[in-house]
Amino acid sequence: MGKMKRLAFFLLAAVLLFPAGCGGRSGGITLLDPRGVPAEAGPVEKAIYDQLEEALTSWAGERPQDAPVLRKAGGSELAALALMGAEHLPEVLLTDGAMGRKLAEAGLVLDLSALGEADGTAACKPFTYDGAVYAFPITAPVFTAIVYDPSILAEAAGAAAFPESPEAQRALAAKLKDRGFGGLTAVADSGSCAVVTELLSPLLADGEGRAWLDHMIEGDGEAAFTDAFFRARLLAAKELLADGVFFDRADSGDELIEAFLRGECPAVLLSSSDVYRLLDRAKERDGALYDRLGFAALPGAEGAPVLPRDAALGLFLNASLTEEPEKLETCLALCRRLSREPWGVGAAAADETVRRLASFLEASPSCPLCSRYLSGAWAFSGCGWLDGEGEGEPLTPEEAAARLQDAYEKNYRRAADFSSQMDYFERLAKSANPES
Repeated sequence: MGKMKRLAFFLLAAVLLFPAGCGGRSGGITLLDPRGVPAEAGPVEKAIYDQLEEALTSWAGERPQDAPVLRKAGGSELAALALMGAEHLPEVLLTDGAMGRKLAEAGLVLDLSALGEADGTAACKPFTYDGAVYAFPITAPVFTAIVYDPSILAEAAGAAAFPESPEAQRALAAKLKDRGFGGLTAVADSGSCAVVTELLSPLLADGEGRAWLDHMIEGDGEAAFTDAFFRARLLAAKELLADGVFFDRADSGDELIEAFLRGECPAVLLSSSDVYRLLDRAKERDGALYDRLGFAALPGAEGAPVLPRDAALGLFLNASLTEEPEKLETCLALCRRLSREPWGVGAAAADETVRRLASFLEASPSCPLCSRYLSGAWAFSGCGWLDGEGEGEPLTPEEAAARLQDAYEKNYRRAADFSSQMDYFERLAKSANPES
């Protein structure tokens, strides 16, 4: 199915599923949440997803007349609704900074600065475009971290803690290789992709890197993937793989979790959803391992650990709410309430292992912009820069940087104008459902 056909499918599904619940036409409030609770989620992971529902239940008990309808949907469905225009979007949307930028550039969501609702906290930065804030931040437990077994490290190095310095990491990786492991920290989805999607993030988190990230996200042309700075960081990430600090072990996060639980990996690099899944499985199968699990951040450019952390999801308000002042005020009150809720793993469970994870997340130096340099539509198209994608010679850092820049130019800097797509999909929607 081609891209346009897929979008058309999602759009038509949206028209049928959202007949009168969007924009200013519904009597209540609709909040669109694109996340879905995985079917296999255990108690730790499920508790993370339950927090929004619990907060909404509390709100509904206090203000039943203003109780919102929580509606989950996929990201593609949200994109299709956005293409149709503000009148088809729900009153409140929970989404990330990349989609939020698209919505703001298309004029579909409200500028909170103009309403006097924005604050200058760091949590608002992912939702600030051209100096204006467009969302109430909800701190989400979204991060990339290392989970390790202290007993394996202690046996190999005499110390149970994950080493922080690059030298100590390389030395321990060598010892672990001698003991039959692939290295220190296993990764999934092929090592070459991990270089780009995971290992580069902390290497871009120092002072110079933050300035580079800011320019890339703003799209002001002051930074590029082809810059010597970025290519140097690309090489640094490659060295982490070459030295065995990170090694390719599995094709998926699920396979990596299982390998770790079997004792085949001293440590694993996981996204937050997989961290929660690992906690659930370890707690069920191996209580001793669960009780001793350790957590570590990734090595930064200067050797200091950095936690790539997608700072928040944001609550965006439909631009059409300006036509209904009373409903707008109710939506603002709801968003103020939700943005103050205690989100994160600290609120998800009370056992000691989860408390240690929460403490680790709180104490780790984080980089809220790290995961955003590849956010949205400008996804990396050169994962084979290390291994040649199975064909031919591996890409050089220069070739990989050129591919990144090409994807960035095509899919990010030039993708702000949705007007033609909106016209097309609106005609398609009306032909499918004239009453919409």
